[in-house]
Amino acid sequence: RIVRDGGAFVWPFLQEPACLSLEPIPVEVDLDQALTSDGIRVHLPTSVAVAISRDPDRLSTAVDRLLALSTAAIGDLARRIVDGEMRQIIGTMTITELNCERDRFQHQVTESTAASLRKIGLEVVHLACGDLSDYDGYIQAIGQRAAAEVILAARIEVEEMQRQSDVRSAEV
Repeated sequence: RIVRDGGAFVWPFLQEPACLSLEPIPVEVDLDQALTSDGIRVHLPTSVAVAISRDPDRLSTAVDRLLALSTAAIGDLARRIVDGEMRQIIGTMTITELNCERDRFQHQVTESTAASLRKIGLEVVHLACGDLSDYDGYIQAIGQRAAAEVILAARIEVEEMQRQSDVRSAEV
């Protein structure tokens, strides 16, 4: 029997009371060595907050599956689920997609993780991904290339403006 927001009489020797906190549980997922679809290993720290669902059906599921677990054990279970879902999604994306389409990636992770956690009576309260990094220097190389292209474009623009200024000066 589940009692929320109140009390109930417990028959000694026949019933045993147990509590399951509905407070959010912070979970840190330090995703390491995840392989992208183009074969690059990445590191992506993620913060997640999960909680026991307040929906009556899911609450019943949580009681059945999580009541015997401590808060730390529930957090560890959630961490493993989020880690697995993130690895699966990262495996379908290139590193460029991960780097450029962070909102889409985070949305996919949230949806996929929520569906998996729902099966054990948990729900995602919050999910935030940290800075993406890789072990091969690919992201740094992309940044350097982009910076070099901007610098080159600026130099060409300055030279063009100087040339136009010289032409105007010669005309006068």
